[in-house]
Amino acid sequence: YDTSAITADSFYLGDGTNIILNYVHERLFAIFISMFIILIGVALIIIDFVTQNKIIQTGHALLYLGIDALLTGMWSFSETNTLQLFVSDQRILQLINNALMVAGTIPLLLYMDYLYNVFQEKFTRFFCMFYVTYIWICLLSQFIGIFDMHDLLIVSELSLLIGFVVFWIWIIYLYIVLKRKCEDTTPVVLQMIGLGALFTTTLLSLSTLITGDTADRAKFVRVGMLFFIIFLAISSQIQTN
Repeated sequence: YDTSAITADSFYLGDGTNIILNYVHERLFAIFISMFIILIGVALIIIDFVTQNKIIQTGHALLYLGIDALLTGMWSFSETNTLQLFVSDQRILQLINNALMVAGTIPLLLYMDYLYNVFQEKFTRFFCMFYVTYIWICLLSQFIGIFDMHDLLIVSELSLLIGFVVFWIWIIYLYIVLKRKCEDTTPVVLQMIGLGALFTTTLLSLSTLITGDTADRAKFVRVGMLFFIIFLAISSQIQTN
């Protein structure tokens, strides 16, 4: 890309197999976290369908949380750059990576809707409609050749930040209401912890993107996302029970 400086920040000399093993070994922790997030996402999707029945309608909060985890885990694994060692044309990997970033915010909004029925608010409904339009613009621009998805990612990043702010406001409001009613605030506190971890790591990642290109944009986010998914999944199960 025109805005990216092409640099070689590391060099390897030796047997091809050993180079690959050393490269993967250096990123083993990131790969493990990414695969673990993907497994959690698949597990949450399965649990959602297993627990659904005609007598008790629990909604699909876990389904959308699982989809969010699945997309984030796939993006996080892609950011480790290990797949580039086995694919001859890396442009398809970059396209998939950008598409995952573009689509990543919608499941979080749907999770909020099913858990708290937030979409009754006009702002959140408008935000969701805006984001669907943004996805279509990204897809059409990419395949027609007007813009590259890479050039439009700033909208996705800002939308995710706005989604976090809306989520924060909502759970703080719920915490105050539950506290006044002397009801159990454990699920909301768990959500605050998970959201705080993800919010902090997202800000760190955004700061690295603004200051310059980095080989692994998910370096901080994958850890925050792991805590986010675990704490929100536990919270959802407590509320369902």
